[in-house]
Parts: sequence; structure tokens; C-alpha cells
Amino acid sequence: RMTYFPRTMALIIYSPHPVHDQTTSELCSLPFTRSLLMVNVIPGHIYSEDIFTIPDMQLTLTPTTSEAAETEVLWYTETAFSQSKHLALKKIEKVLLTHRKILFILFILVSEGTRYEAPSEDSSTYSTALADKSLRTYTSFTPHRDADKLFGPVKAMDHSWIHVSKVEYFIWLKENNNVININDPHVVYGTLFLTLDMGQIGIALNQGMDMVKSMMRTKLDNLQPDIDHSALLTPSTIVFDWETDITFMSVAVYKTAHFRYCDWYHRNFSGTKRRRANN
Repeated sequence: RMTYFPRTMALIIYSPHPVHDQTTSELCSLPFTRSLLMVNVIPGHIYSEDIFTIPDMQLTLTPTTSEAAETEVLWYTETAFSQSKHLALKKIEKVLLTHRKILFILFILVSEGTRYEAPSEDSSTYSTALADKSLRTYTSFTPHRDADKLFGPVKAMDHSWIHVSKVEYFIWLKENNNVININDPHVVYGTLFLTLDMGQIGIALNQGMDMVKSMMRTKLDNLQPDIDHSALLTPSTIVFDWETDITFMSVAVYKTAHFRYCDWYHRNFSGTKRRRANN
């Protein structure tokens, strides 16, 4: 799912990553009474008087008993693309104001090497698009995704549509009973691209999952005091396939290039503007 702002040419992408699937699989394998505690990994939305946002992923717990049926957000993931780090962190900061029990925050920052600029009317790209007379499909538009250009530059029709320079992962963990302060230095840092350095990120993701399972155990002990839920405290050993994450992210980059082309084409060759260009 993508949100595009034509005036600023900012694009926000909400895209599932394999890391989300592996987290979901881990939760589905846990032994507990699901009729008492709903555990959801969802995109969903977060709404308050101060903010409306659709996070990349959130993990929530909801007891199903009427006296304790409050949904708590425990895990929050945000991905920013063509959006400043400062702006994205400000949004997360507002989320924390109303969701103070969040245990784990994963922030993925995808940065472009150069700011995207649409083709000008005197460019060869414009002339080619005018001669095409119709929108190119993803297959006919997109160049071959070579191993040395997984993140661009994606050049098509004599124009560079996107060039990702780096993909960074930042993690914050709740300490003791303190609310996470997104302005504090991140606890863990890793890079998916240019260099693959995700060892500490994998460790922290498992640590975050253990924190969620500990919270689940506490809630289930209150709901079922006669049942032993200690199995939930078994340390997580999820092995994350970062190469697959690279592939998913790379495909998203190329689809973004096509999305930008489509947006530019529709704004320049649809309706009255197209009729004027043909005259």
C-alpha cells in the first residue's frame, strides 16, 4: 500500500517484509488459549486526538474478557521512504504519547541518493512518452533487475526514476517501566543496504519477541491462574532471512519507479493537457 503526495513528490510505502511474516509465524506457534487472548499482527491504524497514522506493522494484545478487554499496542514498526527521518520520528513520538506500553519499536529508513525530479517537457523522456500514446505496463517499462542494481538507479526511457542509497534499521526497546523515548539514542542499528549488517538487529528482534511473550504470560496468568504458562518464556530463536528481505525491498524499489512514471504520465498526458500536446 502506498500513499503519494504529488505536490511534494513524497511517497510513503506500507509494504510487508519477510520479517513481519516470521514474527507472525512465531506467534502462531505459541501454546496458549486463544479464546482468552487475541494476539494480532496487523497494519491497522492508530488514531487519537493528536495523530492518525497507518503503521507498517503493529502487534497488539486484547484480552477477550469484558473486564479486561483493552487493546494494547506492544510492537510498532514504521517504514519511511522519501520522507525525512525527523518527520517519521516525530510521528512515532506522537504515537508513544497515547500508547505508552509499547515495548519495541522498529524503524526502517529507506534513503534516496538524490531527490527525485520528474522529466521536463523538453526532455527525450517526454517525447518518448508522447509517441507511446499509452501508458507502459510494469513489464514494458521496467529495466532488468540486475544484481548490481537491486536498489537502482532505475533508468527507463532515458530518465532515472529512483536510486536508493541506503536502507537502515533502528530499534528501541522499553527498559524497566519507562516509556520509550524516541529522542534517546537507538538501542540497536543495522543496515540492509549498501552493506548487509543485520546481526544485532536479528538478536534485538528476538529480544523484542521475548518481551511480548512475557507480557502475554502475565496476562494469561491473571486470566487462568491455575494454568502454567511458563512455556511462553522459552527464548525466541527466529532466524531472519535477510536475503529475502533484500529481494522484497528491491522489488518495491522497482515498483516505486513504475508508480512514479505512471503518476507523471497521468499528470502530463491525460485530459486537456494531452489534447494540447497532440495539437
